[in-house]
Amino acid sequence: MADGFKLESQGIKELDQVFTTLCSSQQRAVMLSNFRKAAKPLIKQTRSNYKSNHGATTKSGTFKSIGNSARRQNINLRVGARVAGKYKGYHAHILDKGTKERFRTTKSGKRVSTGRIVGSKFFTNAVNTSQPQIEKRIKDEFYSTLSAYIQRYNKRKSKQK
Repeated sequence: MADGFKLESQGIKELDQVFTTLCSSQQRAVMLSNFRKAAKPLIKQTRSNYKSNHGATTKSGTFKSIGNSARRQNINLRVGARVAGKYKGYHAHILDKGTKERFRTTKSGKRVSTGRIVGSKFFTNAVNTSQPQIEKRIKDEFYSTLSAYIQRYNKRKSKQK
């Protein structure tokens, strides 16, 4: 999804004009809402893969941390294991990709193996299987998200009067 793509509309020029007239914070809100809706299948697939590869536990810190978080600088969304605040997905990258053989040195100078972790690729496989679905959802949900945002905005304005 790092490649990006263009949204092309056919016959919905009014909504395009409304979107371009919104201020940048409102555009950001519409796009992040759209991205969150589109990311739901990826999060669901990632959690499913994690359960099947690492047991049926839903109480682990990594399982609870799988979700999305908005980035502050640009209009983008990060999906995966979160580590900030109450989330403890610190070692999710190790569980996904694994490690090579690791060693430690004893006091006598011998190298002793401490083992290796075989990656389960729970997140990588989820991305590969759900990427086409996510791209389709982003395109399909954009105008419904925009129209819902406009309705919410108008409702707030009418309450203020």
